[in-house]
Amino acid sequence: SAAFFHDLAFGRNAGASSIVTTLLAARALAKMPDATEVFQALPRQIAVGLFQGESYDRVGSRRFVRDIGTGLGCQGINPFDKENSCLYPNVYSLAWTGLSLDSISHVLALDQLLVPAHRPLYMHVPSGTNSSRELVDIISSLAENRTEGSEEVMVEVASESQALPDTPLTAFGESQWSGVGLVLAGYNDRYADSITGEPSYHSRYDRVPSGLKEDADAGKELARIATLVARTAFVSAGGDAEDAALITVDEDYAVELWECFAIDFACPIVADTFGSDTQAIRSSMAQSPVTAATGPTNGGPPTLFAGVYRVNMVQSGQTSLVESFVHDF
Repeated sequence: SAAFFHDLAFGRNAGASSIVTTLLAARALAKMPDATEVFQALPRQIAVGLFQGESYDRVGSRRFVRDIGTGLGCQGINPFDKENSCLYPNVYSLAWTGLSLDSISHVLALDQLLVPAHRPLYMHVPSGTNSSRELVDIISSLAENRTEGSEEVMVEVASESQALPDTPLTAFGESQWSGVGLVLAGYNDRYADSITGEPSYHSRYDRVPSGLKEDADAGKELARIATLVARTAFVSAGGDAEDAALITVDEDYAVELWECFAIDFACPIVADTFGSDTQAIRSSMAQSPVTAATGPTNGGPPTLFAGVYRVNMVQSGQTSLVESFVHDF
């Protein structure tokens, strides 16, 4: 995300909604019954990507597309983990380097998924191509045939007159990639906040409003969206739609994870992921210049700012709590 004041770039909808939805969908897929055997039997595998610096002309996704197209070019092998990581550029894992543009058949990009009540999500497809119709049909069918007793996620195709939103899918489209892509977003032709209905994109107002102690409704909505995303990924990989119905996101867990990003990152889920406690997370937040802690021990939502002034973009080896959490999740 971005904001005029970097420490106030909370990115509730601009960044956090997509991050949380992606993590929830990945967790739901991993918890599918007999997941290992099921995924090994699929004709295609599912990969999950969260890219950094997208507010700055898609720095993360453009670099990823370039690296899988031409190679990472690692110039600093980690002497303690020569097979799995690189020091320059600083890369946690080299597992993804086995990917190539030709091996990626589908890309589903997520953007600003929180919408005002009773408003649909929109499916944005690249202009001048009918190939994305496959993903449109999959998402529409899964949204319509929801699990009995669950609430509907409304989806519509975005206006054809609108340009494709600027997401990681754009980076793929600028390359020699020839796969099928779609952007699932909470807007059609205008960004709108899920609470006020007014745009708060890339501003200090893109956060949980002051005085709102809980944001449970947003967490529950993201649970429904994440279930749809996980099922879409499974069917796109060649899975059966009936088996996809077994994939569900735990609503209580979704609410808790969402509140970690929207209200207080020093939460039990984050602490458990790091094998630590919430007080230690608060202390780590207070010591970091790239978090939005309101005081030395107060915790608070993490800032999702990424840019040229960010410490770990100029000092090799430093990583924010959010990036570490996503990696270890």
